[in-house]
Amino acid sequence: MKNFFALLIIGVMTISSSILAFAKTGTQNTTITYNNIKIVVDGKEVNYNTEPFIYDGTTYLPVRDIGEAIGKDVNWDGNNNTVYIGDMPNTQTSPNLNTTDYSKQLSVGEWFYKDILDNTWYVQQITNNSNETLEINANVTAKDSNGNVIGAKTGTEYAVDSGKSVLMKYLFDSNNIKTFDYSITAKKSNNWSKSAVDDIKTDIKKSENKLIVTCTNVGTEPARFVEVTALFFKNGTAIDSGFTYCVDSESELKAGNTIVKEINIYDDFDDYIFAVTARR
Repeated sequence: MKNFFALLIIGVMTISSSILAFAKTGTQNTTITYNNIKIVVDGKEVNYNTEPFIYDGTTYLPVRDIGEAIGKDVNWDGNNNTVYIGDMPNTQTSPNLNTTDYSKQLSVGEWFYKDILDNTWYVQQITNNSNETLEINANVTAKDSNGNVIGAKTGTEYAVDSGKSVLMKYLFDSNNIKTFDYSITAKKSNNWSKSAVDDIKTDIKKSENKLIVTCTNVGTEPARFVEVTALFFKNGTAIDSGFTYCVDSESELKAGNTIVKEINIYDDFDDYIFAVTARR
């Protein structure tokens, strides 16, 4: 039984020392010596589970018993054949770790139109169909009739709640655009970026060629950067877009407060969609 444990210790100590020197794999027959070796840490004898031994003039100690004696966690990573003493590195991940591709849980609508300066606007409506609040990053490329990339834009929304949509707009100054391509990535939002959309009650009414936007913070905390973005249609075709911030001089909509703003366009419209973003 001693030899069995000793061979285990040889393996572990070889792996541990390989971090500093070299690595070796395989098996070999060896002669080891037990000599009732004691381990004393800071004046206190360690009660070990596996007895130390001597091999080829070197004393081998049980790494788990030594690590725990000095107050360190000891972990074995069988996937990478590595012993960790103390904190494990943040970059250490298991190859079997299941990850979620949240981009597959998004739905995307897309439109484009030309403004009065003949610039091209590309608009995406991105809906979060996952159960998490997501940070969404988009990369859009514009191409000419030959498939050449003649424009590229990126956009980010830091906190999109589950079931909510955002409108992301991109301005291209070329009038030769024929097609658009995009890629989208999504991940869970960081703790520092929290959505406050659920606290914002929004009422929108059409008035001639504008929208009257009324935002009320029905929550208990201020909401920052409350933004309402709208995309306008006529006869089913996108014709313009616009946005407004429903905030005070401190870029906030205080709890219980209401702010009324408007979004104007130059043409008459018969339909629209809108989205609200707000953060803590």
